[in-house]
Amino acid sequence: MIGKVPRLEQQVAWYCYRGAGWGDLHMNIDMEVLFNNAPKVAVIHLGGNNLKLPFKELFNIIHAEIRYLGDAWPEAILIWTDILEQGS
Repeated sequence: MIGKVPRLEQQVAWYCYRGAGWGDLHMNIDMEVLFNNAPKVAVIHLGGNNLKLPFKELFNIIHAEIRYLGDAWPEAILIWTDILEQGS
């Protein structure tokens, strides 16, 4: 006989901001940070619109935003999906 499997309560939120770049991340999640709705896992997929920036400038922006997320949500696992250049 198989025992009852405990139900895991999980919540998934999807925030989509079409055309957003790395400079927009901080501003778009400020309300979540202010109200301390820290996720257990945050998947970040953005930046294709930033590929026209010089590498050093883009690196500095990404570094600052990842640091902001780490400070805001110290217990969260941060996952960043790779930037893909958009086709023309």
